[in-house]
Amino acid sequence: MRIADIISGGSIWLMEGSVTPQLRTKRIRWPIRPVQRGFSLVEAMAVLAIIVMLGAISIPSIRSGMSHLKLARALDSFVNQIEFARSQAASRNRAYRVQVFEAEDPKLGRIIVTEGWGTLCNVTNFTVTGGFKPVEFVRDVDFTTEHPWVKISAVEPTGIIPQSESDYRGLCFKPDGRVMQISSALLGGTPLDPTPGYGAGEALFHLNLLGPQSNMERVVVVPYNGIPRVEQP
Repeated sequence: MRIADIISGGSIWLMEGSVTPQLRTKRIRWPIRPVQRGFSLVEAMAVLAIIVMLGAISIPSIRSGMSHLKLARALDSFVNQIEFARSQAASRNRAYRVQVFEAEDPKLGRIIVTEGWGTLCNVTNFTVTGGFKPVEFVRDVDFTTEHPWVKISAVEPTGIIPQSESDYRGLCFKPDGRVMQISSALLGGTPLDPTPGYGAGEALFHLNLLGPQSNMERVVVVPYNGIPRVEQP
């Protein structure tokens, strides 16, 4: 066998012959593997610079998205307490009280749901009377620990703002779906005070995001029929 190192078109041709002249010569093609070329340092640095620049551009959008997510979670939790009180009042045929505490440094606000022992929206229904007593703290959501990036900044009307856990004031959800103010007298509750800019008999709860985007605010509106909605002021 003899080998001719002939290179043509990126291949090495091997010539194989026999000692017998009468036999034909065979041609064997042996391809050459191309040399693989990597990135240079300049090219790698250019790609890295582009990645860093794109990341810097996207950071504000990511922060804004995270802020919206934190506020949305707090709003969902707040509305959930309202819907819970409304549905429980109808299913259990009891009046439910929702007390909303405004933020007061260092606390960020709180929501407490209490089940009355009767169907009336008065003080007696939410205090121990004649052996009957309400079920307190059925739901208790403390924004300071559960939603530390959002605060309950304002509550309207002021007549539903409790001063303490033992205060009778708050929203009262009746079994028929109506929302009332709790009356201090032996009555079935009184309608919510009208709020300027909104329909009569609506309660407003303002939630604000903390930090640099503290101007991001949403309002949970609870109307007379008890079905809450979220608005942007």
